[in-house]
Amino acid sequence: MLRIVYSLLIYFVIPILLVRQLWRSRIDSGHRQRIAERLGFVVPVTKAQTIVHFHLVSVGETLASLPLINQCLNEHPDMHLHVTCTTLTGSREITKRLGDRVSHSYLPYDSPTAMNRFYRRIPACVSVVMETELWPNMIRSAKRHQCPVMIMNARLSERSARRYRKLPKVRQLLIDPIDKICCQTHETLAQFKTLGASQTQLEYTGNLKFDMDLPETLQADAQSLRNALGQERPVWIAGSTHAGEDEILLEAHTLIKQSIPNAVMILVPRHPERFNDVSELAKARFNTGRQSQNAADADIDVLIGDTMGELLVMYKASDVAFVGGSLVARGGHNPLEPAILERPVVSGPHVFNFSVVYDMLDQHNAVCWADSAQQIATTVTSLLQSQEQRQNQVERALQIVKQHQGAKVHTLNVILGYVRAHN
Repeated sequence: MLRIVYSLLIYFVIPILLVRQLWRSRIDSGHRQRIAERLGFVVPVTKAQTIVHFHLVSVGETLASLPLINQCLNEHPDMHLHVTCTTLTGSREITKRLGDRVSHSYLPYDSPTAMNRFYRRIPACVSVVMETELWPNMIRSAKRHQCPVMIMNARLSERSARRYRKLPKVRQLLIDPIDKICCQTHETLAQFKTLGASQTQLEYTGNLKFDMDLPETLQADAQSLRNALGQERPVWIAGSTHAGEDEILLEAHTLIKQSIPNAVMILVPRHPERFNDVSELAKARFNTGRQSQNAADADIDVLIGDTMGELLVMYKASDVAFVGGSLVARGGHNPLEPAILERPVVSGPHVFNFSVVYDMLDQHNAVCWADSAQQIATTVTSLLQSQEQRQNQVERALQIVKQHQGAKVHTLNVILGYVRAHN
């Protein structure tokens, strides 16, 4: 009954979602392109014998999955990989990083019709879903087409676990049918056990985000940006910010400049639709440039990072990194990106999406905490003024990263098990 109600709701919502895509295309025409894929009309893959379907929500999941996908492509050229996502930014990142080495489409909206159409056109031997992107009709359609479903890099917060315990029918739709849950941590594995997942469903593989691949051009691109901003100027970045954070961070920059007058801030909103608003906020206080207009120069106080797929470059071009989504209750974003790029991490208190990673960093004094403009300013100023302090924090973070690498090998072995069973 719950599935029927859910499916009817999806059919009702789909026209609204399509109109929303068209509305968003006023800002970026990419939102109205390939819209038929949202209904399952993807280009069929018919010639490949072995198809592995990877579903990655957006940019962060794509970057985390690249080491695994590249290893698949390099070591198993007989496998055809079809990669889906749900966002325009994710689609562009997949195309940029993987090109024609894989086939790619959007994952359809989660109606039975669209999902069945998708699996008829993409007859995968296994669907590999990144982290927590679970859709009831996707799972059901995969199973109807004899396609096992596995979660890689699975994570489950205590809050999510409590919700599942309160809603057992939802758990039965989303977790019980999953063939394999590859967990980031032993704690995550234990959480799934408390929800009734069987021992055969569960496997500890580690966190793929510790195995992140860096683009070959990253160092040169970062150096070019740093040169444009002024090589001698201290630079800090606030990456992946959400509404309600930018005002606090700009106030922090005002305070930082009282101690370091030539400091420059790179401010990177998480969502493209906020680029213009955040730029106007910054212009009200500072001489502001936009990366999309090639406005990085030695005269600006704030650079708005409004280009897609360049967050890693901007992290690398900075001296200190504040990771956004953490001053408001959005759960934070991946602190391993700046850490692997050898940049000290500063964060607000709301990090429940990455609580395990932040706990590791915190236990080794490899992250600084701040929850107000004054605290951010004090912390960032201290780090900008002390190369030794920055280096010590970076070394502690890198030690954690090295200790937890290897998830891609374990995860690939699980995937290959399904491939062998199919063949």
